[in-house]
Amino acid sequence: IMDKHPKNSQNEFDAQPFELEKNKGEKEHEQVNIPKTITSREVFNPAVFSGQQDLYYNMDNPRRGVALIFNHTEIDKQPRRDGTKYDRDRIVKVLKYLYFEPRVYEDLSRSQIMNILDNFVEQNHTDDDCLVIVVMTHGDRDTLYAKDQAYPVDDLLGKVTGDKCPTLAGKPKLIFIQACRGGNFDIGVKLASIASAQADSGISYRIPITADILVMYSTVPGYVSYRSPVEGSWFIQSLCIELEENAQFYDLLEILQLTANRVAVFYEASKNDDNKNNTVIVKQMPLIESTLTHFLHFGKSNKFLKCLNK
Repeated sequence: IMDKHPKNSQNEFDAQPFELEKNKGEKEHEQVNIPKTITSREVFNPAVFSGQQDLYYNMDNPRRGVALIFNHTEIDKQPRRDGTKYDRDRIVKVLKYLYFEPRVYEDLSRSQIMNILDNFVEQNHTDDDCLVIVVMTHGDRDTLYAKDQAYPVDDLLGKVTGDKCPTLAGKPKLIFIQACRGGNFDIGVKLASIASAQADSGISYRIPITADILVMYSTVPGYVSYRSPVEGSWFIQSLCIELEENAQFYDLLEILQLTANRVAVFYEASKNDDNKNNTVIVKQMPLIESTLTHFLHFGKSNKFLKCLNK
């Protein structure tokens, strides 16, 4: 059964205006947290199958991998994010179902988040299939809130590039962000109708350091992202539903498109129109940004198939 919030349902959103605070001695933040002249790193790519299957990421390493979950309920000088515990609990359950090792961190400061990421990428992840990072917090266009201050999204993305974590090079890094990206409201539009080369195994080659990263935002730049205090956010709940129902059948990008469709079509809320004495219906549109170079299919892994056949 598809979820649809009634027009009078109460929802909150994860947007707060703020300015970035810089640490002492910190240089001015550049727009993109990678070198201006992008280099590549020579790696042996253990992440792909050989033969005709090399279009898919290898999901049969000894370990699925770690899922780092940064959940924020209490943020300094910001509204409490009621309902985020429902997102946390459900995403943990789904990630365990997909054989990940969830590690949950609550209300961390900016420096604590960066230290955890630094320590993680320094470890050996040769035996891992991939990495998942989930961030649930307040935000703005290109920034996220830690407990004590805001930080650019690029600070997060820059930690997992191939040069920073060589043992995850060639493997998918999946990042899911539940946060507002501005203060605009999407009032939607009514539709009348809707029309219905192979590489040899074992060789070394070069890949871009920014390859194999996928980021899915709960909303597009400039717009708010909704969260129910009693059910959780539209985006995380939809993502969990689609992963639970379709991980064994579809490639990840197809699952994420189903997630975007679920949020866009089956969720809505109402708000007072500032210019008129009435209410308007508001919507939400998630966004996928991907440099994945292979298909990612959880259902093709032997560990997942064995579980289903039990």
